[in-house]
Amino acid sequence: MVIECEARGVPTPLIIWRLNWGHIGGPADRVFYTNDNGRGVLTISQVRKEDEGAYTCEALNSKGSIFAQPDTILIVNRKQS
Repeated sequence: MVIECEARGVPTPLIIWRLNWGHIGGPADRVFYTNDNGRGVLTISQVRKEDEGAYTCEALNSKGSIFAQPDTILIVNRKQS
């Protein structure tokens, strides 16, 4: 799963990712996020049931912060056999 977010501002914003309004945790070998020049990318490999929830992008700089609207909602369905 890949979610992208982009924000513009002066100074260039830092992109912070949140899950259900809290910080994103998880094993570093499955959850990666990058931030480059106001563009953030969140990648979760081998998505699991515990990854479900509302993912939010927050743009933050010295002038303040703003949350992206709407959230990205991840629902993990069981694999059908």
